Amino acid sequence: MGATVPTSLRLAPADKRILSRAARQRGLSLQKYLVDAGKREAVAPSSALGRELEKLAIDAMAVVAVGRIRDRQDREWTDAEIVAEVKAARR
Repeated sequence: MGATVPTSLRLAPADKRILSRAARQRGLSLQKYLVDAGKREAVAPSSALGRELEKLAIDAMAVVAVGRIRDRQDREWTDAEIVAEVKAARR
């Protein structure tokens, strides 16, 4: 890791407890957790359209995966069954 720049952050006690608990559950320090979460958010699509496109891409990958599984099974799945499985998995 390169040089660091000191930064202070003021948090309400309740917010700090929530964030500290989440960091501990992941085995991270609070600082590392906040930096990682901030980086993930910085590269995530900011528009609703971007999020919807991501969901569509994930659905398309799920359909392909279910199709491959279907090829290895005795019973053929209908397209409606595949779509229902993808929707159920997304919840």
